[in-house]
Amino acid sequence: MQKIFSLVMRITACFLAFLCATAYAQQQTASMPNSIRQSMQALGELELYMVDMEQGKQSWKCSTPVNISRNAGYDNQPAFTPDNRSVLYVSMRESAQTDVYRYNIKDSSTVRLTNTPESEYTPSIMPADGKSIVVVRVEQDSTQRLWRFDADGSRPMLLLDSVRRVGYYGWLGASYMGLFVLGQVRGEAYSLRITPFDAENPHGTELPKPDSIQSNIGRCIRRVPSILSGSQNAASFVDKSNDSVWMIKRVNVRNRIVSQICPALPGAEDYAWTRNGTLIMGRGLELFARNPRKDNAWKKIADFTPTLTNGYIKRLTLSPDEKRLVFVVQEKP
Repeated sequence: MQKIFSLVMRITACFLAFLCATAYAQQQTASMPNSIRQSMQALGELELYMVDMEQGKQSWKCSTPVNISRNAGYDNQPAFTPDNRSVLYVSMRESAQTDVYRYNIKDSSTVRLTNTPESEYTPSIMPADGKSIVVVRVEQDSTQRLWRFDADGSRPMLLLDSVRRVGYYGWLGASYMGLFVLGQVRGEAYSLRITPFDAENPHGTELPKPDSIQSNIGRCIRRVPSILSGSQNAASFVDKSNDSVWMIKRVNVRNRIVSQICPALPGAEDYAWTRNGTLIMGRGLELFARNPRKDNAWKKIADFTPTLTNGYIKRLTLSPDEKRLVFVVQEKP
C-alpha cells in the first residue's frame, strides 16, 4: 500500500505540473481554465490549517484547527516567517499558475505577494537577511530554479544560476541548502544534493557544484536540531529506497556521512522538528510524535477527525517559537 500511495502522489504532482505548464504555454492567465479547475476538484482541494500547540512532560495540547487559506483549490507549502507573525504559502486562484501569499496571524488577513506569469512554489525566508523570500520558480521553458524576491514580492532575482531541476529545498543555516533534485529523464529517481550558498554571491559564480548524496528521497529536507547534531551541521531527509520501511536519515554537511535517525511514520514523508529533537508527522487526520533519543515508536498526540472529518495531513511547518503548527489537508473529493 505504501508503494502504491507513493506512486499515486508522484503521478498527482506531475499531472498538476503538466496542467500548469500547458495553461501557461497557451497564455491562459486571465482566468483559470475550466479544465484545470475541474481536474483539481477531482483530485481534492488542498487547504491550510493552523493549531496552537503546547508540549508537556507527558502529553501534547492542540487547539481546534483553523482554516487559514479559505480558498477553493490549490493552497500548499506553508512556512512561518522568523518573527512568528505570518505564514507564507502558495496558492492557485484566478489564474492558472501559483503565486506566493502571506497570512498575517494577528488580524487573520491575507496578502498576495507575487503576481507573475510563472509559478512559484515552496516559499521561505532567506536566513542571511531574514526578509527576502526564496522560491522554486517554474520558468517559461519549464526550467525549475531558485529565485529570490523582496519581502513585498518585488524584484525577482535568479539564485544559483546553474542549479536546475530543483523540486524542493531546505535551508541548512545561512550557508548551505539541501536540494531535492528531479531526474534528468522521466522515471529517474529524485536525489538529495547539498550546495553551499553565499548571499554575497547569489548567482553562485565559481561555487562548487552541489554534491549528490542519495537518490530515492522524500521531498522534506530539514536542518537537524543541535540537540541531536551537536556542533555539526546536519540535514535530515526521508530515504524511500525501501518500499516497506521509509527511514529518516541525516547527512553531516561537512563530511557528507549519512546515518539513520529512525523509521518514518508509515505512509508519511513530511515532518517537522522541535528544538528538543522531537519529530512530528501526520497520517490521516492525526498527528504523531517521536523523539529518536527516547522513544521506540510513534505516539499519537492529536486526532482532528471530529473537526475536519475528510482528507489527510501533509506538509507540516512549526513556528520558530513552537507555539503553532500549520499543516496542509488534502481533502478527498
